[in-house]
Amino acid sequence: MYKKLLSVVLVMILAGSLSACGDGQKKEDKETAGSEGEKETITLWANKNEGAYDDLIKEFEDKFPQYKVELTEWSYGDFSDKVMTSLMPDSEGADVYYLWNDWIKEAITSGAVSEIPEELAAEVEEDFLPAAKEGYKKGDTYYGVPIESNCEYGGMVVNKKLFEDNNLKYPVTWEELRAISKQVAVKEGEVMKMRGFDCIDWDALLNNYLAMILQQGGEYIMEDGSVDFATEEGIKAFDEIKSMIMDGENSLESVTDWNSTYHMVYEGTGYMGSVGTWALASAAEVGKTVGVDVEYIPTPLYGDELRYAAESGWGLIVPEKCEKKEAAWEFVKFWTEKENLQKYNEEQSQLPARKSICEDAGFRESCKDYEFVLDILPKGEYIGYYDTTAMRYAVINAMIAVCTTDDYASTKEACEAMSKEVSDTYFGQ
Repeated sequence: MYKKLLSVVLVMILAGSLSACGDGQKKEDKETAGSEGEKETITLWANKNEGAYDDLIKEFEDKFPQYKVELTEWSYGDFSDKVMTSLMPDSEGADVYYLWNDWIKEAITSGAVSEIPEELAAEVEEDFLPAAKEGYKKGDTYYGVPIESNCEYGGMVVNKKLFEDNNLKYPVTWEELRAISKQVAVKEGEVMKMRGFDCIDWDALLNNYLAMILQQGGEYIMEDGSVDFATEEGIKAFDEIKSMIMDGENSLESVTDWNSTYHMVYEGTGYMGSVGTWALASAAEVGKTVGVDVEYIPTPLYGDELRYAAESGWGLIVPEKCEKKEAAWEFVKFWTEKENLQKYNEEQSQLPARKSICEDAGFRESCKDYEFVLDILPKGEYIGYYDTTAMRYAVINAMIAVCTTDDYASTKEACEAMSKEVSDTYFGQ
């Protein structure tokens, strides 16, 4: 999608001369910045989230009156495209970006993002969770600071009423999960009337598949950085998920119709749906109360040890071409201080990137509906320096093909095709 455009942009970055950054930065700002009585403007570009940044910016400006933060918010779709072009040397951009990590991994590799200050890097190394920070690191150097943790594995929403009405207990082992899933699922022809355990949508399929490989003691990232799903563990995990579809416990509908597993749970046509904690916010929109109608519980392990892969989530970067690095990093440092970041995470219902916030009693109380996830976060392993959109498509398309066509002679052949497709997008070697 943005991949081809970004490649062109980055070539231009490497070939071009560095220039000043700052959207809306006027000529007189440059001339008078730093003079007595003048405020230095720090431009911030962030994902559109009305009111989310106001308190943080005000508190920063109160503490550092020499600075003024100028915020521009972008809708998600517009933002991803705008970021790519703004990184060009002669394009207007921002001093600080609040970005989804997957947008900037190639930019980090190609030198378009500046290294974080040494003192801040030491703090990131010491107190930030592995999966959250690894996407902002190349080699031994950090190029950004994560704001939150992204965790799409480890928990599932369950329809409490359905379990109670049918005298069923929540599963605690994989065998119990599959047994309940088969028992309650109802499929008429190709139409799912009731789903058991659903882990087949845009996020859940990939994340459950990778976790199932890791929990068998397997690996999918090879020493050279390539991916291999055609291992004994990768084939077994793929066949396990395939069997859920072929047994009629769920279907491919969520990926083919761009639906989400939790929707059916909330609607009463599904018992269990693998999804991140973010889905709990949608319960009230359909008249469901967490703890009364639905609950969020741990997903039973597929193996003996809790292991799972996670992407790095939203975080802050400063472009290499920025002329105001000292001021820009001052703002980043302020935002990511424990007290400030904890307040922001809590207000935005985000999972924390800092270990110390995960352990904070006050924060844990604010997450009482899913507190167990805070104990899962340190176990997360970075998903890898890949185009994760391509990785999702590779697994989804292979699963659809294996379940509905004769395109592949075996699961191993499908896993080999997936491996090649993902490895071909790897740019971090």
